[in-house]
Amino acid sequence: MGPQTLSRLSGAVVGPCDVPRARRPRMGRPAVTALPTFETASCVLRRAMSTLSRLLFLGAMFLLANCGTDRRQAAERTLREVGTPTLRREAASWYKGLFVSPNGQYFLPKIDQWPPAFRRFEPLRVRAYADGFGLALLDARNAEEGIYVVPWGMENTPREGRNARFQKIDEGIYWYWFTE
Repeated sequence: MGPQTLSRLSGAVVGPCDVPRARRPRMGRPAVTALPTFETASCVLRRAMSTLSRLLFLGAMFLLANCGTDRRQAAERTLREVGTPTLRREAASWYKGLFVSPNGQYFLPKIDQWPPAFRRFEPLRVRAYADGFGLALLDARNAEEGIYVVPWGMENTPREGRNARFQKIDEGIYWYWFTE
């Protein structure tokens, strides 16, 4: 039998891994199990590799899914170290210097302008908005996650939208998800 044969019943192409393992009994003789051959050993190896690749793929997906969770837990730990009042006060004093009048748009301040409390989070970038600051901690293809800080003295809650979600961590501190 060649590497691929045409099934007599269905007309489908059958590969060597699909060939039955036992021969039909002939005239009262018991069925004879096929001896292991190179084809059957390669089929076992192919099936094992297929299973292994699936497990590796699932493991990689699990790690990617947990990456955001780990980053958030690290951010919450840093927040406990820095302290919510300190973070919000530094945000408020920096905010006063950046915004003369809120205009609803954001901009990216330079790294050397970031307050020390912001730097403790090791953000990828900081975005200054009219109602607070977004510290990007995780950047995916079309999404961004991080800490959103409402400056001390501003008691507004960030508005969720089609591309923005917020989850409260502490007073004036939120975990955010922005998508494009």
